[in-house]
Amino acid sequence: AKADYDSRRWEMPPNEYARGFTTRRDGTRHVAKKLQGPWAAGIDTTKAEILIEGRLDPPVEKDRIDKKDDPPLPQTVTPLLWSDQDGDGYEPEDAIVTRITDPAYGTGQVIVVANGSFVLNFPLVNHEHRKLAGKLIDECAPGANVAFIESKNGEPTVLDKEPEAAEGAGLFDVARVWPLNAIVIHLTILGIIYCLAKFPIFGRAREIPGEASADFGKHVTALGQLMGRSKDRAYAEQRIMQYQQQGKRKSGKSHLKGA
Repeated sequence: AKADYDSRRWEMPPNEYARGFTTRRDGTRHVAKKLQGPWAAGIDTTKAEILIEGRLDPPVEKDRIDKKDDPPLPQTVTPLLWSDQDGDGYEPEDAIVTRITDPAYGTGQVIVVANGSFVLNFPLVNHEHRKLAGKLIDECAPGANVAFIESKNGEPTVLDKEPEAAEGAGLFDVARVWPLNAIVIHLTILGIIYCLAKFPIFGRAREIPGEASADFGKHVTALGQLMGRSKDRAYAEQRIMQYQQQGKRKSGKSHLKGA
């Protein structure tokens, strides 16, 4: 998982302007301390563990590389939470949460949170992070429409209408999900091996030679197995000695009769 994460990070451009923010891929990995800003009120910054690596910095004019195609900067970018690592006050690269407003948004606003640093499942275990998440909720007016934008590689997908409800997951859909895909592959291989072992072998019929019923060796083997089931070694040895003694006496009588 770590290798896949690093690989996906290196697929990102080092810097990219996105109007509301500029992505910085190669930020120094650190835990943000000395939190400042309106959202820092009531937060014990010594207990917060906001991990920062890649950043979403407030955009500046020089980030607009292509002046023709890149959209203009938003009208207002207000920092709500930042990390004063060096003690020199607010700097754009220290921003963790910003509010973006623009006439194009009407009465709406965009809240930018750097890399989901305190709103994802695992970071929310921290009590101070839950306080910050509560401040994000407070920014949403009661009854207002709220949208969370998430994307993978590239820009978020924009659809003209709501997608139809997905049908039940089929076998091939399950085979794409880890770790079910590895389990399904191994079960499939074992199933094929089992079928090959149990299925009949087709071909021309042939006669199997029958077993000889007069084979004395099989009688000895069967008798040995029967004695073995008794689990009484002394009894088995006694019966064998008795058999041998009777065989000797019978053998001697036959010789005498022949004489």
